[in-house]
Formats: sequence, C-alpha cells, structure tokens
Amino acid sequence: MSSTSLACFIRQINGKFPLRVVPIVPFLIQNFGVGLVGYLSYKNAQHEVEELANKLMEEAGDRLLAFIS
Repeated sequence: MSSTSLACFIRQINGKFPLRVVPIVPFLIQNFGVGLVGYLSYKNAQHEVEELANKLMEEAGDRLLAFIS
C-alpha cells in the first residue's frame, strides 16, 4: 500500500471509529488467537494422553496374560 493510498484510507475512516477502539481491536484479535492455540494444544494433549493410557493398559494386560500362561 503506497503512502498516498494509505493517507486516502485514513481520511476515509477518520472519525468513524473512536480512538479508544483502535488499540483494543488488535488486542482482542491477539487474545482470540492465543486462546485458540491454547485450546487446540489442550485437545491434542488430551488425545495423546488417552492414546498413551490405552497403550499402557494393553501392554499391562499382555504381560499379565504372559505371566499367567
């Protein structure tokens, strides 16, 4: 975006948004992104823990059956 088109854009939106909204919007977008990444990390970790627990139970059962046999 060139400086003239940027200046034109600023003139078009001048007065349409209160000044206190300008720093709040990027902050909210950033917080949403961080929250989304945190949620996805939590769900992935939950899936991995379930998978590991299932493998552990299966291995313990196999060892028990081998010990009994």
